Amino acid sequence: MLPTSAPEFLLNLLQIPHGRRVLRVSNPPIDWSIDHVRSLTAYSYSLRFSDPWEMLEIAKLACRLAEALSLRGAEGADFEDACGEACSQLGNAHKVLARFRSAELAFDRAKEHLNKGSLRPELFAWLWELIGGLRRNQRRFAEAAEALASSQEYRQQAGDSAGLARCFVCQAINYRYAPEPEKAVVCAQKAVRMLPADADSKLIYSAIHALVSSLIEAGRPTEAAECLLEAEDLLDPTVDPLLGAKRAWLRGSLDVSLGLHATAEVHFKKSAKIFAKHDMHYEQAQLLLELALLYAVTNRDRELGDTVSATLPVFKTLGIRREAMMTRLLARVPRQRREVQRATLLRLLLLVRNSPAPPRKPSG
Repeated sequence: MLPTSAPEFLLNLLQIPHGRRVLRVSNPPIDWSIDHVRSLTAYSYSLRFSDPWEMLEIAKLACRLAEALSLRGAEGADFEDACGEACSQLGNAHKVLARFRSAELAFDRAKEHLNKGSLRPELFAWLWELIGGLRRNQRRFAEAAEALASSQEYRQQAGDSAGLARCFVCQAINYRYAPEPEKAVVCAQKAVRMLPADADSKLIYSAIHALVSSLIEAGRPTEAAECLLEAEDLLDPTVDPLLGAKRAWLRGSLDVSLGLHATAEVHFKKSAKIFAKHDMHYEQAQLLLELALLYAVTNRDRELGDTVSATLPVFKTLGIRREAMMTRLLARVPRQRREVQRATLLRLLLLVRNSPAPPRKPSG
């Protein structure tokens, strides 16, 4: 939803049918400037969780408007900065939608513009952070670590403590997927220590989630529980219902590692229900698989079968054929072969978790 404080030009632009928006930004009013490019870029970024396809379309409009202004004679370091930001966001949008080749091309264009701009470190920091995310999604973990290290250097130059904390969170996630959980713990601890007093609630949650998850995967559940208990007051689910869902997911994972299966089941079900309500099927699929693995470990065959059956339509919605095929095979594993069931479930869970979310279908 567009905030009421949005610029009037943006409100008017979004009322125009999609096909005509390109014509509008290709021949913009004479008073449009790089401020309008930046407004489009910022709005595109705000859609990264709610509507990734619209995010991509708005990012394209920002880049198209920048091109139109260039043809009119716009130039200078500030203009190049705005172009670099727009191309960075275009690459980010392609990355979120798993369009990796297009993301590469957009990031290359962003580098060209930023190298001709003011050379502000925060712009390069953001770009390298996005490139690090792309490399992680491509499972090129060593290159992802290098890109994030570059981002950290630029954040330090800019004196951006919040941005530096976010970089360490990204690095922790990268090491978790590698998997190198002990390195992930070190990076997550740095992120928590770097959090400024006025940090955004989502950044606080991300840092704590990264630390607790890394401690769990490093086989240190007692420390993870202590960390989560200390941070309880900072994780207010009323701020954002999705943060509440992720906190319940984290609590469930911790309970599993501590052998508290009954409470883990409650947390997983609560989280899966919220994700389903918000059409976050990728997260819902992961949770259902964790729940199925819990049932397999506790020999609850009926609940296991019901959960596997519930997972199949979620995979269908996501358009994931490989995982759906594995789930069908899992349903046919004889109950007597429990170790095969558990191994298959764990493999499937890791396969889904360590792969980028598939592109969501365009809304409407």
